[in-house]
Amino acid sequence: MLEHPFLREILTGSYVPNREEHMDINNRLREIEKYWFIRSKYDQQLGDSESLLEDRIKNHCSVLGLRDPYDTEGFVTLDYKLYRFRQDPPKPEDYPTEIDFAMRHKALTSSPEGKFRFFQWFVAQRSVLSLPAVPEYPLASEVAEYAQADFNTLQKRYGSSVESYLYKLGIIMSYEYPYTVSTVNYPIRVNSRWEVLDGRHRIAVLRILGNEYIDKHGLNYWLVVNRVD
Repeated sequence: MLEHPFLREILTGSYVPNREEHMDINNRLREIEKYWFIRSKYDQQLGDSESLLEDRIKNHCSVLGLRDPYDTEGFVTLDYKLYRFRQDPPKPEDYPTEIDFAMRHKALTSSPEGKFRFFQWFVAQRSVLSLPAVPEYPLASEVAEYAQADFNTLQKRYGSSVESYLYKLGIIMSYEYPYTVSTVNYPIRVNSRWEVLDGRHRIAVLRILGNEYIDKHGLNYWLVVNRVD
């Protein structure tokens, strides 16, 4: 059960709830909303059911740190804060700076010119042959290491530059709930040669962030990757 200090940390932005915590808070807020509707629609007494309902709502208020069911200021503040977490979660403390991210992105997309292109192609073909077999459900850390894709041809999204889009995408990917309710949470897909079929932007982010970051923040648990035969 959530406690008041936990809620204060959410309101001050020092903590982002995980999926279960977020859903628990949201469900309690929605039940309080439903209570408002019932009380406004039915003036008459609801009998024993009313007493049970009020006890449940009082418990929600206590857990959420609201003064009472009609503490609209507290309700709106908490509800809006959770909405902002879904849309624009805070940057993790160990997330790369924009300059560092840009340098890693440049390293990822840079390629030899002229006479070195054939050598690069030859090395790439050898590396594919030496890669491990693709499991049915690869981990995010595995596609970060082994996925084969041309990251130079990534397209910008929503009016942002590719680099800016990837930077913000990585922040969302760092948290379970914002990512799983986002519009980019469909499975990443690779074939049996580790070639990327869907999800190049996200794999580029994973490659930039690195496996140490992926493991520390648990991205393997909520980024779904499928092998397509």
